[in-house]
Amino acid sequence: MRGRLAACLVVVALTGCSGLEPREALPLPPRGHTGGEIAIASCSLAYTPNDAAHPSFLHHHPRLDAVRLGAFTGTTLQGRGCVAVAPAGSREARKLEVTVDEASVSYVGQRTGLFVCKIGIAVFVNVMIFPFCPDFPNFFIASDRFELVARARWRILDGSSGQEVARGIAQGRQSGVFGDFSRGWYYYSLVRVPSCLDEDSWEEIARVLAPGAEEALAGEIAVQVEKALLATER
Repeated sequence: MRGRLAACLVVVALTGCSGLEPREALPLPPRGHTGGEIAIASCSLAYTPNDAAHPSFLHHHPRLDAVRLGAFTGTTLQGRGCVAVAPAGSREARKLEVTVDEASVSYVGQRTGLFVCKIGIAVFVNVMIFPFCPDFPNFFIASDRFELVARARWRILDGSSGQEVARGIAQGRQSGVFGDFSRGWYYYSLVRVPSCLDEDSWEEIARVLAPGAEEALAGEIAVQVEKALLATER
């Protein structure tokens, strides 16, 4: 009996926590080609995170980690094998500058099947067991879907002349599902999300989604940069 109870508690804890959804795989690099060397010169934010002057019930602007994004970009470029990543102070290597123009967490709806299940459980609990407890299903079924989308400009500068070689715009996204255990408890949240969420809940959702969005953005930047560098070699 105790074993079954412990197993149930584990299931409740696991299913109530947030879960990241899979992202699309990056295309494989071309074989037998090289785009030369490039150094990550800078990575910065050009938007206002957590705009308290203009609050919204539908989205949130988190502060991405520019250092982590730059590291992700360099590691992705190096790992794909098309471009060698040089030290930041290298004079001969081309320079990559990245500027993040937007990062926004938005509520994108419910996982339909799970939401229907939650409604059914809520009705059963209210009618048969404990009236006025519509939030009970949120304790163990995470179905609120959120997505963090980050957009950035990048440009490549010639290492010796400083002239612009190429530029582009990239986007990365990470989605995930959340429930009471992972985004905070709110009375009647079953029907109130996202309007009931406070700043702390938005921050927690962003904290979970940010690394995946940064990695996806870095991957898209890497793909575009290597294509641009390979094009200049022809």
